[in-house]
Amino acid sequence: MSARFSELCRQDSLALLNKERLIQFKNLDIPSCLTCEEDIFLGFFFDGTNNNKYRDTPEYCHSNVARLYEAYPGKGTMSQLTLSGGSVVKPDEPYLKGRGIDPFLYRKTYIPGVGTPFKKLGDSGEDMDKTGGLAAAMHAEVRICWALLQVSNHIAAALLKENLTDPLEDDGKLAQKMMDHWYGAQKPLPPTLKIRPYQSTPDQWSEIPNPRADFSRATVLAKRSQALHEKIKIRLANQPTLRRVRVSVFGFSRGAAEARTFCNWLLNAYGGGVGGIALSIDFLGIFDTVASVGIARATPGADGHYAWATEQNLSVSPNIKRCVHLVAAHEVRASFPLDSVGNGSNLKEVVYPGVHSDVGGGYLPGDQGRASGKGSEGDQKKISQIALAQMYREALMAGVPMTYPSDWKGFRESNFKTDGQTIQKFNDYVNATSQLTVLVSKASPAVMDPMWPVERQPSMPLLKIIHQHYGYFLQWRRSILGHAHEQESLNTSTAASKAQDIVDFKVTDQQLRQELDFLQNQSSVKYLNSDDPVIENILGKIKPNPSSIPVSMIFASLSLLARKSVIDVMKDKQKEWDGGIKALWAGNCPEACVPFFETLMHDSRAWFKPLGSVDVSHR
Repeated sequence: MSARFSELCRQDSLALLNKERLIQFKNLDIPSCLTCEEDIFLGFFFDGTNNNKYRDTPEYCHSNVARLYEAYPGKGTMSQLTLSGGSVVKPDEPYLKGRGIDPFLYRKTYIPGVGTPFKKLGDSGEDMDKTGGLAAAMHAEVRICWALLQVSNHIAAALLKENLTDPLEDDGKLAQKMMDHWYGAQKPLPPTLKIRPYQSTPDQWSEIPNPRADFSRATVLAKRSQALHEKIKIRLANQPTLRRVRVSVFGFSRGAAEARTFCNWLLNAYGGGVGGIALSIDFLGIFDTVASVGIARATPGADGHYAWATEQNLSVSPNIKRCVHLVAAHEVRASFPLDSVGNGSNLKEVVYPGVHSDVGGGYLPGDQGRASGKGSEGDQKKISQIALAQMYREALMAGVPMTYPSDWKGFRESNFKTDGQTIQKFNDYVNATSQLTVLVSKASPAVMDPMWPVERQPSMPLLKIIHQHYGYFLQWRRSILGHAHEQESLNTSTAASKAQDIVDFKVTDQQLRQELDFLQNQSSVKYLNSDDPVIENILGKIKPNPSSIPVSMIFASLSLLARKSVIDVMKDKQKEWDGGIKALWAGNCPEACVPFFETLMHDSRAWFKPLGSVDVSHR
């Protein structure tokens, strides 16, 4: 799997260069006769774990997916959702771009992240729904099914000015019946169903398939297509001719995994057309894909790819015209590993410095002393704004009908602003770690690489890039070991989370020191284990994946049942340490990288507490 590291951020971060405009013009594929032919444009936006624009936007901690949703033209499926406790937030402001054509042809759907409320889909966003959503992606599949139902709704609304069904009341109930797996569908499971016994196979944690064939996804979507055709067949016989439905899909974190599965299921159902109209997926734009469905990868023997999040469902079809995946270089949490898109002529994978939400967005201004400032002042200092800008440009190049900065007012304009000092510190980091090559000029789109028209960073194996940049972080982290909580940016912060942030850094320092002492200890007795032969025999059959679980976190969760697997994990970590991490740790961080680490990049490990309480402000 090859990728490239991020380019320098442009001073005008939202503007396309000339070569990129050539790509955009080709992908726009404008009809030769605007009065004779037209397309329907649909946008789908799957937000990340614990991200919900209806809750987060007033606090300036909404994700990049939420921001891109606001920049996409057309009417949304819904303008607001009821949150926990019955509270209702300010609805979307309607926005239609004036293109001189029917504005109803532009439609969009926003899907709140798992772990947040979506009550019409059976997800209260509270108690077990919240815990299951955050930890295991509960209620993700029903979100995908619901989004699939909105395709036919949007087409009907675009052509007839009315939906096929009520998007929330009717489709909310239907989506819950469509799921292939019972995980998170109903509580408790029907007594007639029995969980299959444990078996040591790749699908050992899979859930029981839905036995109701009448409500299978394939059946429901086929019926919807037929019903749609009956509604619009008279319109299809008239002018202007409907060329096709053009779909664009965005996602972050588990929402990126949902987006990838959505695309595959959409192509399976409607790749040959929907309601008598051709359908294409023009763009898939995703930030740092994480599946972790069911049992997370940090658990020995598990990999988090269960139910709807199988490798097959997460694969990116060559029938998607353009896919761009922006991934985090410094995210090391074992429970939420990255799912690469791999290689392909329609695929582009770019590695950004920062952790998960430094790429996909969602941090509060001032959290951990980063991006200090209240409201929009701190918001535009986030490094996630730079990844947001690239995804916006990539969407434009793909022919996605995004609105333009000249059309934005108020919070839409604020959503995309990036502070000049943030750009400078980001560029200093890129320059200090860069392997930029000379850009060879190519004359036309016919000879230039349409996925990489202006990039100068070399193509490298994805893991090599991540390993290199994780090394810079380790070197900086070593320089403040024992003093992480004394960082100036942290102690001068005015954020409400300041006190907790300081505690988190103290704890992280203790964990890091404990792990370091373990790895540097050359004594063989450190691997001594319980001598219970039964437990040894059971645990010896479970092969854990190598992980980045902090030692203190492991020790806090030890039981006799888990100890052998933990030791296997630590042996893997020892191999990683001896095989290269030790040398990286001993190096010196480039001086130009220090301001980036000190004032811009967050530490997700300090906030990741799978064995403790959930802090709703931490993303």
